[in-house]
Amino acid sequence: MFKLLLLGIIVYSFWDFLIASIIFMVIVGVLEIWIVGMQCWINKAKIKIDQWDDDEMKIMKKYYLFFQYPFMAKMLSSSLSMIQLSAFIWVPWLCYNGFWIPAFLIGINYFIAGLLAARLNPRHFLHDAVGKRGGNKFLVEMVLVEDVYEKIMNTKKVNNLQNSKALVFKKQNSKK
Repeated sequence: MFKLLLLGIIVYSFWDFLIASIIFMVIVGVLEIWIVGMQCWINKAKIKIDQWDDDEMKIMKKYYLFFQYPFMAKMLSSSLSMIQLSAFIWVPWLCYNGFWIPAFLIGINYFIAGLLAARLNPRHFLHDAVGKRGGNKFLVEMVLVEDVYEKIMNTKKVNNLQNSKALVFKKQNSKK
């Protein structure tokens, strides 16, 4: 839905590029401020320390939004990637029409959106950095992210299994 809104704003920019660019910058700015605010707020959240070692705790704090809300984080990451790609349309279009300041701001936002997208979906970006670019310096971080992700998924599976067994047990006892 968000991607369609951004696409609609880009199409609207062909008729009124100044208003469309201001709307685009406001929407993107609010989204990015919200994401940064969530990351700052969540970094203060308490994590159960007993099941994580020091390196895993650092990874949990760095990518906490991804581990806590993986679906939302992946969707926001893809939206930020679209925002990043839309800079290739916005910047030349605004420069052509003589609006240098909005073009500069959207161009700077290209880098901000990229950083936030990588924070929200580390599995994708770390695999890309290690696999396609041969970035061995990210290999340790990628392995840690995978380990933490597997631990969290296994914990959720066990909790879901225990909850479903408890539900079945309650249903069987209520029939008697």
